[in-house]
Amino acid sequence: MTAFRDWLNQHRRRSMVHAMFAATPGEWVTAEDLHTELHRERRSPQECSALASLKDAFLGMTNQWEYDCADCGADCTDERYMVTDETWKASSMCPFGFLCVGCIEQRLGRSLAGSDFLDVPLNHSAKYRRSERLAARLAS
Repeated sequence: MTAFRDWLNQHRRRSMVHAMFAATPGEWVTAEDLHTELHRERRSPQECSALASLKDAFLGMTNQWEYDCADCGADCTDERYMVTDETWKASSMCPFGFLCVGCIEQRLGRSLAGSDFLDVPLNHSAKYRRSERLAARLAS
């Protein structure tokens, strides 16, 4: 199993973002460890967003998919979705994190509506496996 830090070091020449995170000091190995380090250093939310994108690239390239909800810890691989920036900010969740449908709705104090979701392939393509509750929210 490839470690996130090793993967970043292997790909650091591909982009400044890879290089920036690969050069972050500390004993971190996983994307989650690096995320903790970013918050400890009070780095910008934009860096958390960039790290989230890199983590997705890493998981895809190494076939190590994992989508555990930051609040309840459940494996929510079938609840991958993208909401608008406004909806995500209203949930008070860091851009790096992932929330299952139930937990984002609990944070928002309401059910997700169709207008909360971005118009991106992840939310519309039939190639992605979806839970019944995510499919119901996307159809609303």
